[in-house]
Amino acid sequence: MAQYVFRCGSCDAERDLDYPIGEQPRLVRCPVLKCGGTAQQVIGAGVQIAPSALETKGAAVRKTNEKDRALSADMTSYKRMRGRGLQPEHIDGASKVENECADSFDLTYKARLQGALKKAGVNEPWESTKARVQEGMESVG
Repeated sequence: MAQYVFRCGSCDAERDLDYPIGEQPRLVRCPVLKCGGTAQQVIGAGVQIAPSALETKGAAVRKTNEKDRALSADMTSYKRMRGRGLQPEHIDGASKVENECADSFDLTYKARLQGALKKAGVNEPWESTKARVQEGMESVG
């Protein structure tokens, strides 16, 4: 078992959690009971790396840093969307869909409907597609 440090994105609480080596998740529920947020694994906490080791591992470190930056951006976007009352399916990619989704209908149906229209060769603006689908859903009841 190894100890991994996790930091909550909501309350900034840090906790050490034990997992078998290589089996730790990147995201866990915040260990603070009242928070309910998501805690992210802190990469490199308590680790000292010799400069000579970074010469051969530079690409892997840069890739990990890129993933961490993307996850941080996604976490921030996910929180903003939740604050607006939207519930994205995943944290991953939340920063890409945040500005494209005005409401929960967009979040749920936009990508699927646009994919189906493209496959059918229909070139129609999203707003008119959305209005037609919502009318159809209301008429069905």
